Amino acid sequence: MSITSKLYESGMGRKAGRIVKIYQTDEMSDNHAVVLECTDGNAYYIPLFSKPSVKEGETVLVIPEKNQKGRLRPVFKRAASVDVYREAEKYGHKSPYTDVVRKAYAEERQNRAQGR
Repeated sequence: MSITSKLYESGMGRKAGRIVKIYQTDEMSDNHAVVLECTDGNAYYIPLFSKPSVKEGETVLVIPEKNQKGRLRPVFKRAASVDVYREAEKYGHKSPYTDVVRKAYAEERQNRAQGR
């Protein structure tokens, strides 16, 4: 299975995944962009008008929320592997990243059961 790259639009709804890269797109402003590898098998390019509050490698949920002017904008919320796992299961996502999430979730459950 290959990963497809797409431009994220807020109308696409919630996405769960891992921050792969953060770019500053314009040196004259604070515009940035994030590349998010998602459980649905796609990588999304997410343009932003400010520096994101997340770091590369973090697992996040991207949720479209309305700003003061009523426009939808992506909001990043840090997520545990269990949250991303549930998102993948809910929508039946199958991708290489989903396999990584499932494995991490299984290890977390096993560690909790063993009291670690």
